[in-house]
Amino acid sequence: QVTNIELYVDGCEFRFFAKPYYLRLTFPHPLVEDEDRHKASWDVDSGYIRVSLPKLARGEHFPNLSLLSSLLREQKQKGSASGTAGIQPIGDDGKVRVRSVP
Repeated sequence: QVTNIELYVDGCEFRFFAKPYYLRLTFPHPLVEDEDRHKASWDVDSGYIRVSLPKLARGEHFPNLSLLSSLLREQKQKGSASGTAGIQPIGDDGKVRVRSVP
């Protein structure tokens, strides 16, 4: 029984929460979080939730949407080897220091 559904869009990232479920998808191009333009519906009988989100650039092609594994992968940030929000360890003396990577 789902009582509360939350949807978030941040650039290329889409997050879905419906306790106890969590889903994060990373799309190849940015989406728009616009309550007037996105749609979500829940079919109680089947248990399916259908979400439609607008693209930032109308008509832009989103390749490989049928490959769920590519949407589940977190895209690496430019300048970041690990994909973590632009922070890299520096120094080889055993001390941990971080610097922001633009």
